[in-house]
Amino acid sequence: MVTPAQLCLVLSYCGRGSLEGIMQAEGTCGTWEDLRRGLAVDVVRGLKFLHHDLSPALIHWDVKPANILVSSGRYKLISIAG
Repeated sequence: MVTPAQLCLVLSYCGRGSLEGIMQAEGTCGTWEDLRRGLAVDVVRGLKFLHHDLSPALIHWDVKPANILVSSGRYKLISIAG
């Protein structure tokens, strides 16, 4: 049996940082416009996976811009440690 002390979280590097950081950065209007087009759909797909596709389901409880990480590519990652 694995105990919580034996667990670690490994995430892909998300070069653009959190959505919160992108929203607060000055001079990123073009970046924000490009990002938000697919953001809502990507986050909803991620939450659907966590809530409905995993067994047992994982409920996030703390979805906020600081917990949505953005790669330098197109994908977004819902983080549980933000």
